Amino acid sequence: MIVATLVSLTVVLLFSISYAGVVGSKHDLTGATGGSNFSGGFIGDNNEPCVYCHTPHGAAAGVQPLWNRNLNTANGFTVYNSTTMDSTPAATPSQISLLCLSCHDGVSAINALINTPGPGSAPLVVVGASRIGDLGSLAKFVNIGDEDPLAPGQVNLSNDHPVSMAWANRGLGFLANPTAPVKLVNGMVECTSCHDVHNGTPFTVGGLQFMIRDNTASAICTSCHTK
Repeated sequence: MIVATLVSLTVVLLFSISYAGVVGSKHDLTGATGGSNFSGGFIGDNNEPCVYCHTPHGAAAGVQPLWNRNLNTANGFTVYNSTTMDSTPAATPSQISLLCLSCHDGVSAINALINTPGPGSAPLVVVGASRIGDLGSLAKFVNIGDEDPLAPGQVNLSNDHPVSMAWANRGLGFLANPTAPVKLVNGMVECTSCHDVHNGTPFTVGGLQFMIRDNTASAICTSCHTK
């Protein structure tokens, strides 16, 4: 009984820490705390920051953690390419990076949830922009993708750091393993190798939100690269 209680308290504490990192940050899309750039958020979201990514019921089949969005697998992707690369990124990013791209691909609507909050399944009413790409000039700072003008229908990731690459295929110029807290995901370089989606508090020195560590002196880059 005591063990079960301690486990429950630990889970609640960890959830509270993650939740606190989202509330008031740019990932707080409710707009209730002034965190997001979607002024006013969406009517009917009950001021629930977590609902834009997670749902306890009716989540996307086979997608963890209880994902409340459909992954963008219908569109193709134009990924980064270079003649000097040793490891080739996947033509379609793996699921862990598709989670991030379900908002940040530039074409997916932020309010396109599988399970909306509250009773029933009425769609959320858009107050501001529905896609990050609709934010105009601001979009370029928060969007890593957009429709490829040379390949209509495809999401252009060609000017972004490649993801879904096998670390084992790296060539010269890399450490044997990434320096913590930068990490691999199932042996792959993914969005979450460098980003912490729940860390809405900027680092004291670098002032960066949603990064896994401070990037002063390119510390994140040199966690993998030796050049």
